[in-house]
Amino acid sequence: MSLNLEYVIQAGATAELFRDHGWPKEALDFERGEFDAFGYGPDGRVLLAMEAKCRARGSDSVEKLLREWLRLSEAGAAGAPTNASRKYAELLRLCEGGTVVVWLVAANLRWTFEATTDDGRLRLRPLLILPTQGDLTSSPEELGRAVLWVKPHDPALHAAGTQCASGGCSWFCADQAQWSVGVREVSGSESVFALCDPHRRRVEAVYA
Repeated sequence: MSLNLEYVIQAGATAELFRDHGWPKEALDFERGEFDAFGYGPDGRVLLAMEAKCRARGSDSVEKLLREWLRLSEAGAAGAPTNASRKYAELLRLCEGGTVVVWLVAANLRWTFEATTDDGRLRLRPLLILPTQGDLTSSPEELGRAVLWVKPHDPALHAAGTQCASGGCSWFCADQAQWSVGVREVSGSESVFALCDPHRRRVEAVYA
């Protein structure tokens, strides 16, 4: 006999959504379709999709899944019917109804992204914290979300050794960052993005 650790992590992370992140139990659904859990809004739309893996890196890991999604986005096609491509296609479909938060989970790892579609491609923007259901169903004005400042890209404003410090765009696009942008997040915490010009305009529209 053996224990499938992925199921343990999957069940534990779903419990975390309720216990630690303010998601109502009735808004959570376990083991749904291509994803390990969904979080729903009051209107029944999927607001959050969770995927759990045993490992952060290596085979069948969170990192491998994320890299495959980014490759598929760059290619602009779903590719061969692999596990990663099926999840990619399902996430694209879910994003047709609006932004979806993606929570990628493994032992000692929690990565949060905001997923949107752009010309039929999946776009992922990293988030520092996992939003609650209330965060995702409130307007920007109610949340206090805002752009605080915009400056020409300055590596010193970003953590050393990161993609942002080396001039990569925070939204994982292929363009170089031209701007460093300070924002206030839904929790009231402040973040700094490194952004190309198109994504600076998009952030200003979302956080306005």
